[in-house]
Amino acid sequence: MQNPPERYINHSCNPNTEVIDNCDMAIRDIKKGEEITSDYSKDNAVIHFRCNCGSKNCKKSI
Repeated sequence: MQNPPERYINHSCNPNTEVIDNCDMAIRDIKKGEEITSDYSKDNAVIHFRCNCGSKNCKKSI
């Protein structure tokens, strides 16, 4: 189980955060009300699933 705040960060193929030194860091400006996202495919996850993030550069698979 993930601990906060990670459990509130969803996937996007066009993320606005990235894990740097074990911390979620903004990699671009985040607008007020914008969802906080990260690219799950950069994790070393064993489970793979279909991506439905809707971004223009969606990879369709994580």
